[in-house]
Amino acid sequence: MLGTWARPPDHIAWAALAVSAVLILFALSPSGPRALASMFDLSSMDDGARRRRFLTVAGFAAAFLSLGYVAIYLRGGPRLPEATGYFLQGRAASHGHFAWAISDPTASFRGQGLLFRAPDAIGGVNPPGYPLLLAFGFVFGAPMVVGPLLAAAIAAATYFLARELAGAGGFDARGRTTEANEGVARLAVGLSLVSAAMRYHTADTLAHAASALAIATALAAALHARRTGDVASFALAGLAAGGVVATRPFSAIPIGIAVLVLALGAERRRRSITAAAFAALPGIALLLVSHAVVAGSPFASPAAAYCAASDDPPGCLARGFDAMSALAAAVRHLRAHLGDVANFEPLALLVLVPLVRRSTSAVRIALVVIAGLILVYVPIRTGALDAVPGRAFADALAVEHAVLAYGVAQLFPSLAFARRALVVLALACGGFAVHAVFTHQAIATGDGDRPKYEPDVTREANVTHGLLYFDTVEGYNLAHDPDTQASHGLLAVRYRGDDHDRLLYDMLGHPAVHRYLPAQPPEPSPLPSSSAFAAPSALAALPLPSATPASAPFWIPPPPQGGYTDETWRFEAESDWPAIAQTGGSARVVELPGTCASDTRGLAVTPSTGSAEASAIFELPLPKADLTNPRWAIAPRAYRGGTKAEGKLEVLGEGDRVLATWTWSDELTAVPPQGNEACLELPPQVIEMPVTSINKDRLVAFARLRLTARGGAVTFDRTQVKRPPP
Repeated sequence: MLGTWARPPDHIAWAALAVSAVLILFALSPSGPRALASMFDLSSMDDGARRRRFLTVAGFAAAFLSLGYVAIYLRGGPRLPEATGYFLQGRAASHGHFAWAISDPTASFRGQGLLFRAPDAIGGVNPPGYPLLLAFGFVFGAPMVVGPLLAAAIAAATYFLARELAGAGGFDARGRTTEANEGVARLAVGLSLVSAAMRYHTADTLAHAASALAIATALAAALHARRTGDVASFALAGLAAGGVVATRPFSAIPIGIAVLVLALGAERRRRSITAAAFAALPGIALLLVSHAVVAGSPFASPAAAYCAASDDPPGCLARGFDAMSALAAAVRHLRAHLGDVANFEPLALLVLVPLVRRSTSAVRIALVVIAGLILVYVPIRTGALDAVPGRAFADALAVEHAVLAYGVAQLFPSLAFARRALVVLALACGGFAVHAVFTHQAIATGDGDRPKYEPDVTREANVTHGLLYFDTVEGYNLAHDPDTQASHGLLAVRYRGDDHDRLLYDMLGHPAVHRYLPAQPPEPSPLPSSSAFAAPSALAALPLPSATPASAPFWIPPPPQGGYTDETWRFEAESDWPAIAQTGGSARVVELPGTCASDTRGLAVTPSTGSAEASAIFELPLPKADLTNPRWAIAPRAYRGGTKAEGKLEVLGEGDRVLATWTWSDELTAVPPQGNEACLELPPQVIEMPVTSINKDRLVAFARLRLTARGGAVTFDRTQVKRPPP
């Protein structure tokens, strides 16, 4: 509950601690606030040039800090699977694609977070707003600069939103409203700059920063429009709200309601509502067009379609994920979010100050927007967000910084506002140095310490064209370009570890092939048996652990067993995950160590709670057609888990015509051998199905497999495809 507290672990944290100490000294010094008057100069309220200069400096500082985060903590590129998914969609959008065509075998291109539509279309499941912004970065060859540019824009949006909130408050320790506006606005910008979570989200390729910018802009514009009667500002608010619809649709609910309420309270109500509604249409249209292209219908969400067809658990909801589970997850992530607001949890509680002290309708609306952004994500599964800074509720960060600055202005009015602001910023910097930094250190050092694909590695190895096989989802997403052909560029594909790899190599005419091996963390050095009593010189003589750098060695997929005269192709069941479709339950890859399961893994289909039967559909490659002998012999292999379930496997042809069927019982009739002894003879847990021949239509390159589980989970191991004699 308290998190990690320790001495600063890196130079950045030590620098933050030094800044914190300097700010505290200035706050305690009698002349300290005057020495920092350039930041909180309340005598320059009507000086537009100085205000623009402040915003310019703040914008450059925000962009510079986010660029530093990219280099220092992200090591130059996206790290999370979802972030790399946005990266892939941004590259596709730069070519004008929401979805794109892939070649056979599709398992070499399908993957987690990608929605497949038969026969050959694939697209990302994320909304199109943020990928469209990334597309501009790809056009100019610098996609990682988009986040820092958003950081600069967020600083400006936070400034204007805080000014609107403070102006509506009409208070100041000296009784001057305009001074309060500027002081609160500049403090809000300072909080945005020092927030490590904001730096992360404006560095990594996630959509939260774009959504936070649009939400803050929409709220600031709507508050300004209601105060001044400017209908054009309501149009800006509607345009920004539409951007939220296209970027993070759930986040559009609270800000859309807030803009509507403010428009209803405006003097020219009808014109204000009309302007906001029409301005929101481009964002809504962008989302609907994307849905139509990727999912096949404007009103079908690609994410929902992927969750239903390919994800485990089905619908992206964990088994037993009821109202209490959702509430517990929300409380857990809200607790983590307290530290993301300003690096130090007690500072986040200042957002609640307007609830107990004087507040205005503008501040209350901002608080409702914050609460709404939290509530709309309570039913969403957020188990994967635990280690990601600010991820669960990051869309609210800019509004929270503005309200927090407003709360600081209401506390201890006898103290000069500049002193209060310096203390808050000092606590935020110190909180990062000894507390929040460890979450970001985990991002920097976790999962191999580097992005799963670095273009410099292939560039230095002179790998410029052909196939580049990736073991990881992240590496494939970072490297794949939908408009690249293996003959003219570097085509990233998924490494499957079976004959999928060779089949693709054959079908593309044997191009150059390499495998990308991502960087590996260093192995710990072995210590002598008496290391506890070893002399320092002996320990110093031990070799230092070294990381294995990323590489792209030359590699050729092995030919099928028996060569091309007596060919036998092996296709692992888990290589075809995610499923093309699933009903009544879900399919997932399961580890089967110490068994005869091929590659010690399998693909399990499990009925959902309350469902007696579940089925999933996968692809079955059938290699090159032979007009004189179109038959293929299919030899599946299943794994018995010891349940009382019944399994059925079907080969489906054109129009879902059943070409072959196998059934088996998952129940064990004897205790199987353990360990390596299990493979000395055919063990009870491995079921070799009878070989069945089917006729292959020469115009159809691939069939499909439908695996059905009744009464419990069943596990499919692999399929062998053999060419029988004429």
